[in-house]
Amino acid sequence: MSLDRSSTGHMADSMVPRWLTILIFVLLAIALAVGLYARLAGFGGRSLAVDEYYFVSSVDNLLARGLPEFATGGYYLRGITLQYVTAASALLFGGGGVGDSAAYRLPVLLFGLGAIILNVFYLRRFARWHLIAAVTIALLVSSWQVEFDRFLRMYSALQFVTLVFFITLHRSLTGPAATQGGPARYLPHLAAVLAVLTHSLALFLVPFLFLGLLLPDYRPRLGGLAARVRYGLAGTAVLIFSLALSRTDSRAIGVAEARFPEGFVSPLVNDGPLWLPELPFFHLATSPLMHLAVVLGAVGVVGLVLALLARRLRGIGIADFYVVALILFTAAHLFLPAALIAMILFFRYQVHRVADQPTRRLAGIALAILIAIGWLIYATLDQGWLSAFGADAGPVRGFRLAFFGWPNLYRSVLLPWSLELPWLGLLAFFSIFYILATLARRPLGEIALHPAMVALYTLMCFGVFNTLYPTTRYAYFIYPFLLTAIVLTIDDVAGRLAPRQLRAALSVAVFLGLFAIAGDFHPRHLMATASADVTYRSGPFAPYAATWYPRRDAAGAARYALETVPADAPVVVVDLLPASHYLRREHAVYLFREDEEFYNNSRRGGTVDLWANRPLLSEPGALCRYAGAAGEIWLLIEPDTAKARQLLEAAFGARQTARETVFTGHGGSTAVVRVTLGPGACPP
Repeated sequence: MSLDRSSTGHMADSMVPRWLTILIFVLLAIALAVGLYARLAGFGGRSLAVDEYYFVSSVDNLLARGLPEFATGGYYLRGITLQYVTAASALLFGGGGVGDSAAYRLPVLLFGLGAIILNVFYLRRFARWHLIAAVTIALLVSSWQVEFDRFLRMYSALQFVTLVFFITLHRSLTGPAATQGGPARYLPHLAAVLAVLTHSLALFLVPFLFLGLLLPDYRPRLGGLAARVRYGLAGTAVLIFSLALSRTDSRAIGVAEARFPEGFVSPLVNDGPLWLPELPFFHLATSPLMHLAVVLGAVGVVGLVLALLARRLRGIGIADFYVVALILFTAAHLFLPAALIAMILFFRYQVHRVADQPTRRLAGIALAILIAIGWLIYATLDQGWLSAFGADAGPVRGFRLAFFGWPNLYRSVLLPWSLELPWLGLLAFFSIFYILATLARRPLGEIALHPAMVALYTLMCFGVFNTLYPTTRYAYFIYPFLLTAIVLTIDDVAGRLAPRQLRAALSVAVFLGLFAIAGDFHPRHLMATASADVTYRSGPFAPYAATWYPRRDAAGAARYALETVPADAPVVVVDLLPASHYLRREHAVYLFREDEEFYNNSRRGGTVDLWANRPLLSEPGALCRYAGAAGEIWLLIEPDTAKARQLLEAAFGARQTARETVFTGHGGSTAVVRVTLGPGACPP
């Protein structure tokens, strides 16, 4: 039974009963009303989160200078397309003060709603209308989708341009543009550039530009050799541009002066842009990167040799390449890519049908199995290798890192999804593999462009490229693809088990029912998006802070300071960066030197904050000296943390005659503290 709509779509649509059609349109209307209300309630009244503050600060720089240039030099190029669109919105509609970010947030909202509309057009190739409607209902009432349609960053815009990319890619490879040529053939290249200028994660999309050259399904449609060369050069140019942009530290462009204080040592551990395998047993080269390059190079050489042999010897095929790759990856104890290859051999090349396989192929598979068993026996009997992972490393962690550590799917995919959206993740991952197993015998071109393959490929990219932070947030741009995989799996299972006349109703009901309990449908949230508990991830919504992004009441603290603090009193924002956006008065910023924020924001020898362009303090003595001879100092701070208490004691010591918390933000997330000072010396 096919998972695509091309062969049976019209017949299956005729099996959708009238009552179900009416019910679906009613549910769509309700979902649209609820979704719009949830997105618009209190729109613009939220305090900026930390990442939102960075983005808005760059937009303000763009409005002031025409470029996203910092006052101390350098540029912020992340999301440059969205920055210009947001700047235009701010110019047209104004705003930006305390409690007024609607003009800044409007483009994000429009991109989010636009992505839902685009997804309808994208899915027409893969699903029947009632399944498309079910996914649309889910996206409209998805709490994750609602929150990110109100989140002033690039994620909803990236989701939008990702859908633009795949719509144009499909049309360029399979539509009229594929045979007519002309500029329309290069629309995916333009979309890819736009996507990369929206977010660096769009680098993952660029390899799809080469499918037309690599897959025999599409290669003839590109025309003759000259046309293929032009097409390949265009893709290569996009790839080079994307890599250059992603590896350029635009904040350092034109900055000659020292960023940090003399003697400063960065506390950050840079793992590099790639995840690399752990090597507790043997090394093929001097570094893990070169070791991996040797393994992948060997796989590539084998592929080239087999391709040459296939022209001369009958019977040599791609399955033989996979068998040799299976042996090499197993020998290098890289069991994850070996397992992926084993699945390809099983589902696509049917190697379990032993009678149909040549002896060499079966022998190669048997050898790979024996190597894997040998590794496991050796690692079990002699566990001295565990010391490579630290003195306290246990066997479970050691085996995971040694045999399943590359690609690093555990840290980058499995761990964040299991902590944030476990049931939804489980449904999505199962559905991806189910669909690809069902499609395994179909043409490669069809498989490569299927939403399930796009989702699997993207998740694998997270296991190869180090995105620094393990979070589901980075996978948000493929959320429609994940929901599509789920609904197509449910529909296929329903088609196998249920009578034809019940298939459509059962598919829609099961999908919406599972979505409702899978962790991303929260009616209380949808009806209360303007509430403080939702805004600041407190009360019943505290567990969703990691998924929806945490937020503190910086605007409330700044508003209090603007209304209450005397104009000549010293004010310091302590590790509460978004408050600087609202605090339109003289103030300093304090950042702890051991934190990542100080490393990222320090300028002019550690004396100026990059984003606020305000004096930067980073030692207790500097905080004390900033107060000078004033009788009091006001701090906007995150209260009740050990770091905050230690800072106040270390900075003021005997000078501190009184300390009072005069304002507390919602849920205790922020505070304004007035410290009364007497005479005395400051610490060095």
